[in-house]
Amino acid sequence: MIKAILLAAGQSKRMKSENKLIKLYKNKPLINYSLNVLKKSKINKIIIVLGHQHKEVKKNNKKK
Repeated sequence: MIKAILLAAGQSKRMKSENKLIKLYKNKPLINYSLNVLKKSKINKIIIVLGHQHKEVKKNNKKK
């Protein structure tokens, strides 16, 4: 089994208070691009480490 850990716990300080994980790019949250790459690979299990604004990230990822 191949596992991946996606570290997504930062505060996005350089984004001037915008959370980069839920910032939209081409109508999709940025975190979805990383998740889609992992899903297309040979990874069997994806572990996502969330921190700052984790509830918003989870809520936004369920929508897309």
